[in-house]
Amino acid sequence: VLLLLNIVVPFIYGVFLMIAVRLKLSIGSGYLYGPLFYLAVLNLIPFSSYYATLNTIVSSFIATFLLKFQILGYIPWCFFNVNSVLLTSKWFELIGPSVVAVVLLLTVYLARCSPKLLGQIQQSPLQAMCLLMFVLFWSLASTAISVITPVYLSGVEGARVHLQPDLAYLSGGHIPLWIVSVIILLVLYSIVFILTFSLFLNLNRFKPVLDKFQSCYKDSYRWYGGVYFIVWTILQILILTSSYQMFHTSVIILTVTHCLLQPYCKKWLNLIDGFLLGSLSITSSFALFDVTAYISKNDNLSNVIVYMSVMVPLCLITLGIVSIVLIRFGLISKVKGFVNN
Repeated sequence: VLLLLNIVVPFIYGVFLMIAVRLKLSIGSGYLYGPLFYLAVLNLIPFSSYYATLNTIVSSFIATFLLKFQILGYIPWCFFNVNSVLLTSKWFELIGPSVVAVVLLLTVYLARCSPKLLGQIQQSPLQAMCLLMFVLFWSLASTAISVITPVYLSGVEGARVHLQPDLAYLSGGHIPLWIVSVIILLVLYSIVFILTFSLFLNLNRFKPVLDKFQSCYKDSYRWYGGVYFIVWTILQILILTSSYQMFHTSVIILTVTHCLLQPYCKKWLNLIDGFLLGSLSITSSFALFDVTAYISKNDNLSNVIVYMSVMVPLCLITLGIVSIVLIRFGLISKVKGFVNN
C-alpha cells in the first residue's frame, strides 16, 4: 500500500502542476527560484530534538513540494539485493521523482504529437514543465549526492559508505545504487552547466526553455540561473561532511552576494529572495547549536527565533501557492464579484 502511494501521489502531483500552473508573467519561472531553494536548503539543516514539532512541519512541506517521502524508504522490497535498510530507503526516494519525470516526458510527447489536445489542458505548458524540472533537481540530486559521498573513519582502512559506514565503499548493494546516482547527477548537472554558461553556447533552438529559467534576471546576470543549484550542492556536501560552520558561512555569503548584486529584473523578486536567504541565515545560526555552540540549549528566546525564522517564510510560501491556484482558476475574480454583489 505504501509503495502504491509513493507512485500514485507523485503522479497526481505532477499532473496537478501541469494543469494548475499557468501565470502570464514575463519573468518566466523566476518566482520559483527563491522558495524552492529555501525549502531545499531547509531540508539540509539537521534540527535537534528541541525542535521536534518544527521538524515535523518542515518534513511535511518537503514531502509536499520536493517529494521527499523518506518515511516510506524504510519498507524493504525484493527488487534489489540491498544489504541495508538505509540503502534500500534510497531506492524509495528515487520513486517519486521518477514518476514526476514520467509525467514530464509524457507532457513533452503530448506537446509534440497532439498539441491541440494538450492545449485543452494547458495552453502554455513550459512554465509547469520548468517547475517540474526544479522539483526533479532538488529531489534527485539530494538522494544521489548522499549515495556517492564516501566517509573515512579513523582506524578503518579505505572509504566507507556514508549512509552505512559498516559497508565498504562500492561493495554489495551500494554498487547498483551508486551507478544510478552517478547517471542521475551527470544528467542534472549537464542542465546546470547549460543554465550557467548558456551565453557562451549556441543554444538558439532551446531559447524558449532557457528564457523560462533566465528571463527573470537582468541581462548581465542571466548566468545566475545556475548559482542556486551550485550553492545548494556545496551546502549538501558540507552537511554530509559535518562542516556546519562552513555551511552557515556559505549561507551568509550567498545572502550578502544576493543583496549586493540584486540579480533579478523585478525588485519584488530581489526582496523575496533576500528575505528567504536572510531567514536561512538566522535559522542556520541558531538551529545548529548542537555542533557549533552558538547558543545555550536552554535559551527559550533563541528557540522562538528559530521557529519564527522558519514559520514566517513557510506561511508566505503557502500564501503564494494558494494565490497561484486562485489566479489560475479565476477564483479571485469570482470572489470579488461575489463580494461586490
